Amino acid sequence: MRRLLGGVDSARVELRVGAKLVHRVRSAMSPSADVKICKHCFTSIDARARKCPACHSLLGTRAFWAPVIVLLLFGAMLLMMVGAARLVELSRRRSTANHSSDVTIIESNLHLAPQSSYRSAGEKTIHPMMVGWVRNDGLRQLGNVYLEGRIFNDKGDLIDVIQGYASSSLKPGEKCAFKITGDEILRPESDYAKHTVVVTNALEQ
Repeated sequence: MRRLLGGVDSARVELRVGAKLVHRVRSAMSPSADVKICKHCFTSIDARARKCPACHSLLGTRAFWAPVIVLLLFGAMLLMMVGAARLVELSRRRSTANHSSDVTIIESNLHLAPQSSYRSAGEKTIHPMMVGWVRNDGLRQLGNVYLEGRIFNDKGDLIDVIQGYASSSLKPGEKCAFKITGDEILRPESDYAKHTVVVTNALEQ
């Protein structure tokens, strides 16, 4: 009887020891409230850690927002690049757009003016010269207003062309005088019967 009771007591002791071992193993395998498992490298780390000391991966909300912030920054940079390219294109179009139709020739006169010759001192040569007024009838400030004077004979044949510019800057509604001069005439003065002046180019400033 004593042997039987002794065997029962020893079995109880072994069960208690086994239960304690199982509890320790389970405790070691499962993290406590102060420890968490890194989802990237599965290392036990402090529950308060925001970055794994083993694999250096971000944890918690930081791990979520890091790629979002990178994407937002990339998107912002892309939008800035697209916007800059758009501004360059608009600036190029603005600088090359011709607004000659906004400029009106108010008055023009043709003169055959003598000028000193470059061939010899005291010699005079005759050059066609046009003078007059132009006005900006548009809504934009214009610059580099270029003119072309066309000269015709009595039959309406074009016999000469002279070019020049009226003004480097012309505000809306503003008018300015112009004078353009051509090369030495090679025809009789009587051939220079008619003329017209056209605006060939006017760029927005």
